Amino acid sequence: QPPEARRSAITPAGPRFGARLTTAGQACFAGRAEQLALFSKALSDEEPAFAVLYVCGRSGAGKSALLTAFAQQSAAVDRPTFRLDGRAIQPNPHDFLSALCDRTGAHQPLHALPTRSVIMIDSYEQLAPLDSWLRNYLLPQLPYWTLVVLATRDQPSLDWRLDPGWQAITHF
Repeated sequence: QPPEARRSAITPAGPRFGARLTTAGQACFAGRAEQLALFSKALSDEEPAFAVLYVCGRSGAGKSALLTAFAQQSAAVDRPTFRLDGRAIQPNPHDFLSALCDRTGAHQPLHALPTRSVIMIDSYEQLAPLDSWLRNYLLPQLPYWTLVVLATRDQPSLDWRLDPGWQAITHF
């Protein structure tokens, strides 16, 4: 039998184990209601108050879990979401773009991103050598309605906080 036939013979129709896992994970997720509401509002607003959401916290504070919750919120409103992990990317433009290509399935992801996409970068501190390149080159080329979430252990660089343009479209 083909693998699909074997799987359907083994797994009865109905809810999957993954749904149970997701529900259990959501029940344990607490303490980030304000950030969840902020992100949900950004997803639903015609013109969100920010384009970049900077999530900062120590190791183990739940940043990755928050990104998972954000991804679930995005999926619930059919927003294409592309999640990158800074620990899995060498901090150079070529490898970053390659990782983005892998996630988007496009050879030129900056021009192929769907409107109103969400890009999440976990462990952004691992990409610190790319911070200036991302801020000055890559992010300005993204489609206008893209939301970017940067989850990191480190506070944003002064360049993020002092530039009037970035101040206006970044939520710290």
